[in-house]
Amino acid sequence: MTAYAIADLVVHDPGLFSQYLERIPAIVAKHHGRYLSRGGRVATIFGEWQPRRIVIIEFPTPDDLMRCFSCEEYRKILPIRERAARGSMIMVES
Repeated sequence: MTAYAIADLVVHDPGLFSQYLERIPAIVAKHHGRYLSRGGRVATIFGEWQPRRIVIIEFPTPDDLMRCFSCEEYRKILPIRERAARGSMIMVES
């Protein structure tokens, strides 16, 4: 069953966030993830949700997704992301 990580981020320190962006793709790839969207233009079609930066990553399974965001390598860079941006992430299974 395919799983998608969908993040909605507000970056408040682009310089620091770039350090996170340098490292995260290799971690995602190691866990068989594939970026589908990395912060392109967003338009609200209906409702009140006003996302700022959407990132969508596809993983072969929910377990791959969970391993990616709980692995030691990710935990090491998570403080960078937490200092540079705020946001939320969900998992959607398909």
